[in-house]
Amino acid sequence: MKKELLVNMDYWFLVKPDSSDYCGLSEDDIIKEINYLANQNDIRIQWYWNTRDTGFGLERLAFVEGHESDIHRFLKQVNDWV
Repeated sequence: MKKELLVNMDYWFLVKPDSSDYCGLSEDDIIKEINYLANQNDIRIQWYWNTRDTGFGLERLAFVEGHESDIHRFLKQVNDWV
C-alpha cells in the first residue's frame, strides 16, 4: 500500500464575497461551513487573522494540513460550494 504524503500549506479562502447574490451567509457562517468540510475530510485547519481584498470579496488565510488526496477533495468541495 502506498503511503500518502502529509501536506501542510497556507490557503486563502473567500469568506465575504462582494456579490449580493451570494448565499446570504455571514463570514462566520462561511467559516463554520469550511470548518465542517475540513472535518469531514480529515483536514486540520487553523485560521489566521490575515485578510486581503481580492476585488471580488474578502479572503482569509488559513493553515491547512492533511493527506494530499484529502486536501484536494476538500478544496474541490469548498470551491464547488463557494
